[in-house]
Amino acid sequence: MPQVFTPIPGDGGNTFSPVDDRPWKAAGPWVQAIAICLAATGLSFLVERLVGASHLSLLFLAAAVVASAFCGLGPGIMAAVLAVLGFDFFFLPPYGSFHVSSTDFVSLLLLLAIALSIGQLADRLRKQAESARKGQERAQATARMSRDLSGALSVENVLAIALTGIGGTFGFEPKISLDPNPAVPAGWSSIPLRAPRKTRGTLLVPSVDLGRDDEEFLETLASLTGLAIERIHFVEVARDALLRMEGERLRSRILSTLSHDLRTPLTGILAGVESLGTDVEGLDESVRAKIGEVGTEVRRMADLVGNLLELSRLQSGGVVLRQDWNSAVELIDGALRQRESLLQGREIRIEISDEVPLVWCDGVLVERVLVNLLDNVARHTPPETSVRLWAVGGEGDVRIGLDDRGGGFPEDGTAPESRSTGIGLSLCRSIAQVHRGRLETGSAPGGGARAVLVLPQDRTPPEPPEDLE
Repeated sequence: MPQVFTPIPGDGGNTFSPVDDRPWKAAGPWVQAIAICLAATGLSFLVERLVGASHLSLLFLAAAVVASAFCGLGPGIMAAVLAVLGFDFFFLPPYGSFHVSSTDFVSLLLLLAIALSIGQLADRLRKQAESARKGQERAQATARMSRDLSGALSVENVLAIALTGIGGTFGFEPKISLDPNPAVPAGWSSIPLRAPRKTRGTLLVPSVDLGRDDEEFLETLASLTGLAIERIHFVEVARDALLRMEGERLRSRILSTLSHDLRTPLTGILAGVESLGTDVEGLDESVRAKIGEVGTEVRRMADLVGNLLELSRLQSGGVVLRQDWNSAVELIDGALRQRESLLQGREIRIEISDEVPLVWCDGVLVERVLVNLLDNVARHTPPETSVRLWAVGGEGDVRIGLDDRGGGFPEDGTAPESRSTGIGLSLCRSIAQVHRGRLETGSAPGGGARAVLVLPQDRTPPEPPEDLE
């Protein structure tokens, strides 16, 4: 179930009056308007002898205006009517009766019209002042909540700030669910926490009549909360990406340093082993065989260190491709010459289609791929295993492949225990990727392993020169 967060008790700094839906509270303005009229009537009795009955109409007019200004339009209209009736009943002859002369009747109608007009204007001014006050309070509450949310460092901090701010502003206790579509309890309303990328949760509030302006303000605060949650999310994503980048950079640096430090002593060891086999005379064949094995393993270690160094350079982006037009035949022949000693005694077949165009690639790196594939064959297949090198042209690419009759690769392309992919194939894949190509591994037709280097060709090869007579 999604986690629902509720506010922490405390003073949230109220900017709006708490919501109170008790029915009798709505009668307050009407009671106040009646009280103002009664007060005006009582004051009129006190000042009647001083100012005369003809001037008391201004006092009742003032009472109607005050009621409209402080109690609203409806109570103000009621106060205007009560003021006119009270003035007529108590201070116009015949006293104690609502009967009036025609002259007084016109005066009373004029008094009522003036009271209603001024009361309506006073109510309009009151509403404008109230709207301006609430607008200022909303702006202050928005600025305060934005400031607090900008300093939040976790989703929990964001939710605590949002719940405290919204609850303190509107006077009720909201809830927040991080589920965009939670189950809404009876008597509650839901407001989505919208953000630019997606909805980050739901704000649950009691179902009360807030008014259109307050509902829009509540949606604004909910959007601020959604933006803050999304900001925290992307901060965490950026932090994780930075950690991964630092880890990759550190790994590449270690590999590069290790490869440089090992290459020099390995070169010296290999030179010493080779000179030992040629300079020392009278050695038994078994000793010479041992020296040859040592030389082979040292070369293998040197190749491994070279692959490590090249792999670290490729992954760190430190390799600039020197691409040119290369013949598939020359690429395969170059790789075979470099591994001629390792492949002695094996049947090597080369099959290159006549339709294979020139290949736009870095010839040195592509030869490195083929050399590593040949090394893999030499290490993991018996000495009598045949090797087939081939190349074909496709739609928009050139495929250079190697098949052997060894143990092969599983269907998922991974290596069995007897045939480790190792650093060599990792380097091959990295070289293929920098060429925007790929290395495919699998089973060869008829059994054995197959590795195919796929190089995309988005350029048209140059036309071959005409034969000179």
